[in-house]
Amino acid sequence: MWKVWNGDRVIKQFEEACGASVHEAVEATGDYADNHEVPHDTGYLIRSKHVQRDGTTTYIGYGGGGVTGYPIVPYALRWHFNHANFQKGRKSRYLIDPMHNQYPRFLKRAIEKRGLKYVG
Repeated sequence: MWKVWNGDRVIKQFEEACGASVHEAVEATGDYADNHEVPHDTGYLIRSKHVQRDGTTTYIGYGGGGVTGYPIVPYALRWHFNHANFQKGRKSRYLIDPMHNQYPRFLKRAIEKRGLKYVG
């Protein structure tokens, strides 16, 4: 029989570990996108990347506006969804593809680093 209930503390620690893992994985995915996929004609699109953690939720985006502190990059959405002849193997879908292809690997690594088990 339990003498002391520590469930609230355990839940809080678990949520913090999960939130930190997601944030770390999103940061790593953004770095991957910057180094391999985001078109970089002038470099402004890459510099417009914004990652923000709000509790257990993490947001990532390119193109400025809102709380990013960057002016809106009008071509960010266009280059994300329209194919073009980008330099050095850069491509459209520069955030969607890394989130599908790289994020799970980065998330697994971040989760296991915190002593949790990844079930994917």
